[in-house]
Amino acid sequence: MTLTLRNALRLASVPVGVGVGLWTAQRTTGPSNQCPPGALCLEILYFARPTFATWQCALFGAGAALTLLALSLVDSLTNAVRILSVPVGVGVGLWTAQLRSFPYCPPYGRCPAYLGVPPLTFAPWQCALFGGGAAVVVMLLSLAVTRLPMARPLKAA
Repeated sequence: MTLTLRNALRLASVPVGVGVGLWTAQRTTGPSNQCPPGALCLEILYFARPTFATWQCALFGAGAALTLLALSLVDSLTNAVRILSVPVGVGVGLWTAQLRSFPYCPPYGRCPAYLGVPPLTFAPWQCALFGGGAAVVVMLLSLAVTRLPMARPLKAA
């Protein structure tokens, strides 16, 4: 990597980290701000909630800054992919921790309505397993790319 690119990555690491942290802090989730037609609307039920906790936003920002710093220290693309496997794993783990879904309720059943936030789709250990699996897959892809044989011309027999 050239010296100017390394210096640019080092210089941009802190602003990018702060930007990613602030951007994730601005992500909100919740029902739309429209009331059902012909119904009394309670505005408190339609309040948008932050998608990520404060510590998660700080983790995303620090991860982005450390990723740029680590990329400024590598000398080849395969080493860069190996370094990026950890932030990819953390990102996948935190992303799956945010997924929420309603459990199945048959049309004839009397299921309780969820007030507020639906339950989490995956348990925390499953989210950690997904993140670790994603990191391992990216690492194995980088190892597979480095071990590919050179293309040899075909010889007629």
